[in-house]
Amino acid sequence: MEKLGFEVTPILYGLGPNLEKRAYLFEFAYGKGAILVSTLNFEKMNLINPEVQYVFDCLLDYCDSPAFAPVHQVTPEELEHARMRN
Repeated sequence: MEKLGFEVTPILYGLGPNLEKRAYLFEFAYGKGAILVSTLNFEKMNLINPEVQYVFDCLLDYCDSPAFAPVHQVTPEELEHARMRN
């Protein structure tokens, strides 16, 4: 998460080989909206599995709810800088 260069709200994370946090699902506010980023594999062929479809549906419901209100704001410059670094 530190590699991005800005703060995000991790929702699902694990530990890397050097015990650093790696976010697999995180969110941040951007402009007047919000962005949910997932590294989970929701390709069509995986959505035939009920458990994958369930998680995907839950994330869609979450994004459509008032609970989806990230606290960390990211500027266009920060996002562009992260894109260029990675």
